[in-house]
Amino acid sequence: MSDAKKMSDLKKMGETRRTPKTFRLFAMSLCVVASAILIGCGKHPKATSRESLEFIKQVYTACNTKNASRLAECDRRLKELQEAGLISEKEIKSFEKILALGRESEWQKAQDTALRFAQDQVR
Repeated sequence: MSDAKKMSDLKKMGETRRTPKTFRLFAMSLCVVASAILIGCGKHPKATSRESLEFIKQVYTACNTKNASRLAECDRRLKELQEAGLISEKEIKSFEKILALGRESEWQKAQDTALRFAQDQVR
């Protein structure tokens, strides 16, 4: 059977051939997306100090227990860490978002975000 006949038959069945170039572009795009997912494009920065890692636990505990006084202690501690230069600006922003959720009584969101911050440290 000739190539023209095969192509005609495929078109009749509603199928089209994909060019190798189109397939390669699709495969490369799929690999990039899969790599980004597997590598973990975490939305939280890596902790830059031991104190920052400990602070993640403190923030999570405050949110998990829905304890406003612990949350206030976290606010104070964040300022201390910031003044001492023990955490980066990116970390500060992430912590501030979590603490703001807690202050707004969005405890579950705050807890989930704090947990994700902790998980992003080990991925």
